[in-house]
Order: sequence, then C-alpha cells, then structure tokens
Amino acid sequence: KYDGSPGSPGLYLGFLGKVYDVSKGKEYYGPGGGYDFFSGKDGSRAFVSGQFDEAGLTDDVTGLANGDYLGLKEWEEFYAKDYKFVGLVEGNFYNNKGEVTEAWKKLQEDISKALKDKDKKDVEKQMFPPCNMEWAKEKGTRFWCTKKSGGVQRSWVGVPRRLFYPG
Repeated sequence: KYDGSPGSPGLYLGFLGKVYDVSKGKEYYGPGGGYDFFSGKDGSRAFVSGQFDEAGLTDDVTGLANGDYLGLKEWEEFYAKDYKFVGLVEGNFYNNKGEVTEAWKKLQEDISKALKDKDKKDVEKQMFPPCNMEWAKEKGTRFWCTKKSGGVQRSWVGVPRRLFYPG
C-alpha cells in the first residue's frame, strides 16, 4: 500500500518493525527504483541476506550469523539518521499497543552477542595482527607482514603465522 505508486498514501519502508518515510529517496525506493522491493513492507532479513524475492523479504531475522546482526544494526542506524521515523509495524517486533515482542528482545540479545564477539575479535586482532597475502598463477602464494598489515598499526613488523583455535 505504501509503495509510492500512483494513489499510494506515501512511500514507506519497514525495518526491524520501525517504519520510515523514504520519499526523499524515491529514485531508489519508488516504483522502478533499484530498491523498490523494500517499499511498503518490512523486509529486514533481505538487507543482510541479499535474498530479494518474496521469501527473503521478511522480518524474520532469526538464525543469522553474528556479522549479519551487526549489519542489521548498521542499517538501523542509517535509517534512523537519514529518514523520518513515522511509526511501527504491528507484527514480529511490536504488538498492537506498540510494545516490544519477544522477537524484538531476542534480536537485541543477538545484536549484543555479536557486538561482544566483534570486540573479542578486535582485541585478538591487536594481539595477533594478520599479515598480507597474494596469489598469482605464475608465482603462487606469497605472505608478508608490515607495520600496518591487516589494518593494525604497530611499531614492529610481524611474522606470517597461522592462528589455530581449540576444538
């Protein structure tokens, strides 16, 4: 209904149960735009899965990888910053009184877990910075380290190694 087509009352997009007016981005979200499949519904899962058919355009975000939950958080911040919030979708994340559901609480837990995991990996990356790698058909694989390898600034040049995890 809110897909920006002629006679539509507006151009809205639902994301994690929140509705945003995306009419200022009508060239993207309006009819014929590159992201028009997001308009008029909450297709949150597709933002991180890349599955843009009807089955993928769903607000069910259970069972995603940690990185996907971080991606959802980034998209949520984008829409909150760049577009006007206009309401809530009654369904998976909010009930008919505008109260959060168990699915919303689970999503917040999953995002929190993903953030903690990212922080742990960031600390690990500082302790064991990755080195560089390239492959060429003529030369094969080459590994080398610098003072900036892996985007980690340090005062020493690392040594290529492989990090193993128990289990």
